[in-house]
Amino acid sequence: MVKKVFSIVLILACLFMLVAGAFGIKDILQEKSDSEKNKAETLEKLDTLKAGVAELEKNRAAYEEGLKAYEEGTAEYEQGQKDLEAGEADYEAGKIKIANGKVALAAGQKEYDTSLAQYNYTVNNRDTVIDQKTEEYINANPAVVNGLIEKNLDTGVETAVKQQSEAMVQQKLAEFKDANPEAAKDEATMKKVEAQIRASVEAQHDAIKAGIMANDEAMAKIRAGVEAQVKAGIREQVAAQVDAGIADAKVKLAAGKAKLDKSKAELRAGEAALAAAEKQLAEGKDKLSAAEDQLADGKTQLETFEAGQKQIDAGYATLMENEKIAAKVENGMDALDAGYAVVDEETEITTADLVGRAVYIGLGMLGALFGLIAAFVKLPKCKVFGAIALVLAVAGNVVGLIRTYSEQQLPMIALIVLAVAAILFFFTRGKAEA
Repeated sequence: MVKKVFSIVLILACLFMLVAGAFGIKDILQEKSDSEKNKAETLEKLDTLKAGVAELEKNRAAYEEGLKAYEEGTAEYEQGQKDLEAGEADYEAGKIKIANGKVALAAGQKEYDTSLAQYNYTVNNRDTVIDQKTEEYINANPAVVNGLIEKNLDTGVETAVKQQSEAMVQQKLAEFKDANPEAAKDEATMKKVEAQIRASVEAQHDAIKAGIMANDEAMAKIRAGVEAQVKAGIREQVAAQVDAGIADAKVKLAAGKAKLDKSKAELRAGEAALAAAEKQLAEGKDKLSAAEDQLADGKTQLETFEAGQKQIDAGYATLMENEKIAAKVENGMDALDAGYAVVDEETEITTADLVGRAVYIGLGMLGALFGLIAAFVKLPKCKVFGAIALVLAVAGNVVGLIRTYSEQQLPMIALIVLAVAAILFFFTRGKAEA
């Protein structure tokens, strides 16, 4: 029973290896075909590029002569064009200047009138403007205003404490005078009593302050007073700003009027310059037309060469996209030579990889054949063929590990399975026969 089990396991492993190997060999052949095709296509492109470079260089001297003549003609044409454009610019600038001058004059007059009206309003309604701007500042800056109120609130409380304390002193003095009319007549006695009363009241400072702060009505009155003081201070600052604005506006009004007078004079001078510029423009256009016809013929001849140059440049750019070619070029090699060299290198690498894969797959398939023979023969031949199958399977795995067969999942699994099955068969078959 053990003999049959391990023989079946080996047979299945061998069949799996043969199937996996067949697929692996198929992949190798396909990759070989693809590699040869890519190599042929790449060499064809390199040969075409090389031929194009040779043809381009043959015609370069004629191109450079034509280019020189074209550039000289272009320089003359461009100078004429610049002169014409300058004339047109001057003419258009003159027209625009006049138009803009009229618009600016009207706008300047309007702005001046508006500024004057605003100045007069501010001067005639100074207090109203100050009140308005003060209210605007307070509404726009509540945090600042509230901060000032809170900052001065303690001072207001202290003032209220002083007021209340003084009232208490005066009340106690009055009570003492009512109770001691004779003593009240003595100035020295009253000074002493007043000093005692004030000391007593001053000792109650914190209690009086706490009482005031606990009294919502009193605190509201104090806060209202502080708020009024803060707003009054803000109004003073706003008033200073308004007065400064009035003085500045007066200066600007004088400058604005002077500017208006100057604009009127410039407007009259601009109109006289337009007529002369228009005559010069017509003469410049006739000269440019003749030069343009001559340049068109030369440009057509140059474009044919330049189109070829672009194709060559594109070909070199495509070559440089390859990192290996780019590296060789950086080391001083010609791009085309680098391209041919990389093709040879890639061919060697691909060939070595395919050969390595063929070796470990071949070892596995050969081992599978010996494994099938071992499964069907008796001792001692089964041990011999099993040993050969085992050695070949192990050798295939060793070569596969060296050649990174993990990238070929199916052959790798088949080789491992074959090796395990061969080991089990080799070390158990003899015992089973016994």
